[in-house]
This record gives sequence, structure tokens and C-alpha cells, in this order.
Amino acid sequence: MNRSRRGSQALNRRIRRFFRRRVYESGGQVFFSSPWPRQLTLRGFGLTPRFDKKRHGARVFVTPFAWLGSFFSRPSRVSAIVVREPFGRMGNQTIQLVHAVAYAMRWSIDKALLPGNTILTDTTTLSNGLSLSPQVSDVKSVTASRAMNLTLSPGAPREHLVMNTYFSRELDTPFSDTEYAEAFDSIANVAPLAPTARALPERHLVIHLRGGDAFGPHPHMDYAQPPLAFYDLVLEHQAWAQVTIVRADDSHPLEAELVEKIRARSISVKFQSASAEEDAEFLARARSLVSSRGSFVPAIVGRSRHTTALYLFGDERRLRGNLDVYRVTDHTGEFWETCCRRNWHDTPQQRELMRSYPASELLLSHERR
Repeated sequence: MNRSRRGSQALNRRIRRFFRRRVYESGGQVFFSSPWPRQLTLRGFGLTPRFDKKRHGARVFVTPFAWLGSFFSRPSRVSAIVVREPFGRMGNQTIQLVHAVAYAMRWSIDKALLPGNTILTDTTTLSNGLSLSPQVSDVKSVTASRAMNLTLSPGAPREHLVMNTYFSRELDTPFSDTEYAEAFDSIANVAPLAPTARALPERHLVIHLRGGDAFGPHPHMDYAQPPLAFYDLVLEHQAWAQVTIVRADDSHPLEAELVEKIRARSISVKFQSASAEEDAEFLARARSLVSSRGSFVPAIVGRSRHTTALYLFGDERRLRGNLDVYRVTDHTGEFWETCCRRNWHDTPQQRELMRSYPASELLLSHERR
């Protein structure tokens, strides 16, 4: 194959990739992620680095015709949020639902359609009048001929907000702690976790260890896990009578060393490892819970009425209210900069830093949500 032909094929692949990442197609309609990028960067044009899953972002889609027509039409109130597809499993779908509710509350929208979302069992109405529906048939009743673009002013004339809501990194004004608390509270009222189960004792500490996509040949760049010293601070914070470690698998590289630390304090330690649903029910019964990094534990705590104390490493803000948060931060910043800036690759050097980073470099603080 000659060089010009290879170059032509490479160009065609780039063009196809551009449109796959730039265009979102559903119901026979095509939505572009923005009529014009806010910044002249690859990300601004809808392109993302390799392995960066675009659907994670809180993207809003607008048809070119709707965008042009908005300059000549009368302003109209946004009547519905449409989340076109569920993302991930329980943890991700809960956060997806939280963001949809928070958006609706922010702009006084009275309907959110989330086809296929498994957190909702049926169409339900929250106490504030917001209607939530997981039914695919309900989406067909919404004509998404126009979409609201969050990069434009809130008063811009749009009829429907069409998005795949997950993270809120791209919002001009991020959700506040109050908005998260109100959204979680609304969801816990209609979709609680373990509402009739008995809460675990006060001095029973539950630790969630994340393995799976955080370690191995293809680690997720966002899922660097806390250093071992983080657990030292938690274990020393109270006189715990029992510890249960909840994990989906045994791939966490420091699990054995953590168990040794627990037993060295003469604390009984057990394991919980069943289905995702059973593990979630158990975690929801914990009064004191140690979170892994990711959406799973914040989602569970948000739907639990039993958890009163949550131990976190880092800057997680997606939390419900009425909660004592014990946040551990890296006050010198070496671990955070080396592992937690979307640069986690599970290298031998990063693993060794997880193992050896001293507790003297960490700071535990308390905040009441």
C-alpha cells in the first residue's frame, strides 16, 4: 500500500472519529455538543484524549436548526430534562439521577425522563412536584426538537434539555453542597437503600476497598485509591470494636497489609463480598463508613438513612446532608499530584507511594454537612 493511500485512509478514520465523538444521534435526530466551542481546544471542539470516555461529562446537545431558530423565536420555558441512556451500574446511575434532579431544581423544570435507569422502578413524583420517569415510552412523548445549551444564558429560548448527565465538570456554576444535599434527600425519599434493615453497631467500622478498574492492565485514570496511611488515621480516630471490609474482588494490592494493621490493633476483621446489590445493602447499614474513591460509596450514602459518619480521602463533594464527614487531605500534595490528578496508571512507583506515604503528610478534618 503506497504512502498516499495510507494517508487517505488515516484521514478518513480521523474524520469518522470526529463525527462519532462530535455527534449524538437518537430518535432520528442529530444533536451537536455546542454550536461553537467556548475554548479553542480539542476538548472544546468535542474531541477528547484517548481512553477519555466522553459520555462521562455533563454534555448538553442542541440541533443547529434549533440554535439558529432561537434567535427569532420567543423565549419558552424548559419543560423537561431528557437523559438519553443510563450510564454504568448502581453507583453511576444514582449520581446520574442526582445530577438530573439538581438541574431540574436549579431551573425549576418539572419533568426528568431517564429511560432505563434502574434506580427508579416506576414513574414517581417528588415532594417538590418534579416527575421522574424511567419509562422508555415517556421519552417518545417529548419532541426534542430543541435543546437547552448550558453554555448560553439561563434565559435562552429552549424547550428541552437533552443530556447524558454524569459528572458536572463542565457547568459554569458547579452544584453547591446544598444542591447536592437536596437532590440526594429527594431521591432517598423515593428510592432508599436498606430502609427496613437494622443499622450496624456504632463501633462497627465498614471499609469499602475498590479493586477491579482501579488496578491491573487497564486502570481508570480517575480511580487512584487512598494511601495505606489514610486507613491508619481512620483506625486511630475511634476505638473500633469490629471492622468489615467490603470488596467486589481481591485485586486491591494493599488489602493484606491493611488487614495486618487492623489485627495489630486487636480488632476483629471480616469480609463482605457478594453481589453488587447485596454489598450495597450491607454498606447502607453502616453507621461509620470508609469510602473508596469513586461514585459507588457516595451514591450509597446518599440513599442510606443509617450512615452518620463518612471517612473520605480527597475532594469528593457529591454528598448528602445530615452527615459527619471526616475528610483526609494530602497537605503537602505529593501523593495527590502523583496519583490523583487524572494521572493514575497503577505503576510500580505509584503503588509504592500508596504503601509508604507517611501519615504525617496527611491531615484529618471534620465537617458537618
